[in-house]
Amino acid sequence: MLTRILLIAACTIALSSSSHAALVINLNQVGAGVSISLSGSGTVSTGGGANPGTILNFDNFAAGNPFAAGISGSSTGSVFSLATPLQITGLDASNGNAAYISVLSSVRFDNDGVDTSDVDLVGDFSIGDGDTFLASGVSLVSGLSFADLNPGTYVTSGGDASDFGGLTLNVNASAVPEPSSCLLLSVGGMLSGLCVRRRKRC
Repeated sequence: MLTRILLIAACTIALSSSSHAALVINLNQVGAGVSISLSGSGTVSTGGGANPGTILNFDNFAAGNPFAAGISGSSTGSVFSLATPLQITGLDASNGNAAYISVLSSVRFDNDGVDTSDVDLVGDFSIGDGDTFLASGVSLVSGLSFADLNPGTYVTSGGDASDFGGLTLNVNASAVPEPSSCLLLSVGGMLSGLCVRRRKRC
C-alpha cells in the first residue's frame, strides 16, 4: 500500500513539471548481457487507441536497425523475461483519476522485416486515452546477448509510441578504458602495493 502511494505521489510530481514527455528505453551492456531501463512521463494522447492490451508495440525506428544481423536468426519474435518487472504508474482520467499500476514483465524483439524492427513491452496494462503516466524501472534481460544489438540511438513514433509522444531507444555499450587509462590504473595499483608493504615493515 505504501509503495502504491509513493508511486502515485512520484507520478503527480513528475507530471506537474512535464505535461507530455516521451518514453525512453535504455538497453545497456552488462558484461555479455543486457539490462533495460524505462523512463518518461506525460499524458496518453487522445485518439491514439485506448487500452493497448498486453503488448506495447514500438516499431519503424529511424536511423537504422537496433538489431544486429544475428538476432534475426536466433531471436526473431523471442520473448525475454525481466528479472525485475518495469512499471507504468497511471492516473485514469475516465475514472476520476483513479490510480493504477501496469506491470511489464518481459520484452520481445521482432526483426522480421515486415515493419522494419519491433521492440515490444509485454505485461498487464490498463492504459487509456487521456491518462497521465510515469514509466520507471531497471532490470536485467534474461537470455539476451548484447552482441545481438547495434549500439546507437533510435527514435520512433510508430505503433503505440505515438500514444506516448514518441519513443527513444538507446543501445549503450559499456565504456572500455583507453590504454593510457589502464596504464595509469596499473601504476597506481603498484604504488599502492609498495606503500602497504613499506608500512608493514615499519
